[in-house]
Amino acid sequence: MKVLITSIFYREWLKTRLVFTISMIVVVSVMLYIFLDFAHYVRSSELSAVIRNAIINNSQPFQVFKFVPTLLGLTYAICQFSPEMVDRRFRLTLHLPYKEHYIMAALLFYGTLSLLAFFFVAMLCSLLLLLFFPWALLCHIALAVYPWLICGFTTYALVVALIIEPYWVRKFCFLPILLTFAVVFLLDAEPYAFAKAGWFFIYAVIVAYVTPFYNMIRFKNGQAK
Repeated sequence: MKVLITSIFYREWLKTRLVFTISMIVVVSVMLYIFLDFAHYVRSSELSAVIRNAIINNSQPFQVFKFVPTLLGLTYAICQFSPEMVDRRFRLTLHLPYKEHYIMAALLFYGTLSLLAFFFVAMLCSLLLLLFFPWALLCHIALAVYPWLICGFTTYALVVALIIEPYWVRKFCFLPILLTFAVVFLLDAEPYAFAKAGWFFIYAVIVAYVTPFYNMIRFKNGQAK
């Protein structure tokens, strides 16, 4: 089992290493742009006015980062699973000498780990704002960011489900679900607006990650409707 999972991870890395590198460069570039833009804003204004604006008006220095997690999830799902479907290798992958559920879980786990790596690097870069903000205020501002990160994970899983779905009508049925999740998670809101929505986020992630397993079973069984 360990050898098989390691082999799957290595194959996925060979397939997505260019996308991974470009995505990491994009994440770091966006975060550095946010820092430099905010540093310029601080230099042109008084720091006390900037902090007051962040507290009273809920000014969001990470606004540029808003759509990045969603685009990363979309891009990574396409680059990881589209070649499998175009070259008709996905059915062969599911026939490896182990249960297909574990193989599908390994594929999703690889993509999720990649997204976690991007978001972790973004979090480290955001710590540069500690040069201007106290830790408590930075955490207050960051509360508005975590729905965007959740949107990245749900987008990744739902796009994977859409790609491996064997029936085109069902593919189109997935689009409203995907768009609904994206619209809800990307709403402009105050930092504590989603404070009581934790269970909804957990439910959304569970639904998003269970759906590819259902489509995988239908694909392997050759169901067309």
